[in-house]
Amino acid sequence: MVVITEDSLAAVLASLLPSMVNQGIKEFKEAELTEKLLSPEQTCKLFTPAISKPTLESYTEKGYFKKYYLEGRTWFKYSEVMSALKTLKKYSRKPVLAD
Repeated sequence: MVVITEDSLAAVLASLLPSMVNQGIKEFKEAELTEKLLSPEQTCKLFTPAISKPTLESYTEKGYFKKYYLEGRTWFKYSEVMSALKTLKKYSRKPVLAD
């Protein structure tokens, strides 16, 4: 039988808890980011160098990613755009969104 004192348990939890919380926050932010919807302007700026709206439309027609309509506006999924950037070797990706 293993006996753990209250103090040793508190010390173990105090050392593990911050890293577990930080990991949970990181996973939440990544999940939130992958489902984020982008306007056409935001999507164009993700490409380095930035692309024009006609080029964005061309990539949509070629099937690199889909556009979605919500409340009369056009949107793109961040996760789909990031996948397309891997396919389009011509461009580098910007990992952080700028509002």
